[in-house]
Amino acid sequence: DLLSDWSVLFTSGASLVELLDGIDSQERLVDFIISDYRLAGTATGTDAIVAIREALGAQIPAVIVTGESATGPIRERLPVDTLMLQKPFEATALAIPLLEAVRSARRAERL
Repeated sequence: DLLSDWSVLFTSGASLVELLDGIDSQERLVDFIISDYRLAGTATGTDAIVAIREALGAQIPAVIVTGESATGPIRERLPVDTLMLQKPFEATALAIPLLEAVRSARRAERL
């Protein structure tokens, strides 16, 4: 797993409810959201990003990952501060926005 290889601490869940419960039980802050576009049931990554941001009361940077060939409709519905990556993609395409988000969060903590 790429995130584990990078020694990134992360929380995942089989459902949005499970994920939000996991976030609530953590003592660390969320710096970045990564979601696949297609989730179980009728939910989408867009739904997950909006719900996580609302639950945490913060505009957390996010990436939606998709294997969809027609990305136009997805791009039109992307929440603010959300990047879309189409599979397959280079690891650096994810690493760069992830590192920027972490750096920004650490700067904000020092203020």
